[in-house]
Amino acid sequence: PAANYYRAAGDTFDAMETSAQLFLGSRIQCAKCHNHPYERWTQDNYYGLAAFFNRVERKKTGRGDELIVFTKGDGEVTHPASRKTMVPWVPKAGAIEVAGEADRRDAFAAWLTRENNPFFARVEA
Repeated sequence: PAANYYRAAGDTFDAMETSAQLFLGSRIQCAKCHNHPYERWTQDNYYGLAAFFNRVERKKTGRGDELIVFTKGDGEVTHPASRKTMVPWVPKAGAIEVAGEADRRDAFAAWLTRENNPFFARVEA
């Protein structure tokens, strides 16, 4: 069941955009190309959030539309304008350190469900 979430999301950016809308209550798609015109989302924010999801990989099995969804131990998101490697980033807390090959999504989930996280509490209440 959890893999179906990533199967439905076509790529890193789809997974991040869906997660931001569902769990943060924000549509940040426009920050992919430019800073959001009405909200405080920047391109750095967009690609920093994407850094949590970029190690999820999808592989076709050759049997119809069947996919295998798995987590790889490496992989980075590169900001298309600045060409810098983006570190995992969340609103109000900033960059989040994730050790080596640890699953970055675990760090995102831990931050997301913190008692004092104003985004998740507002959306899920």
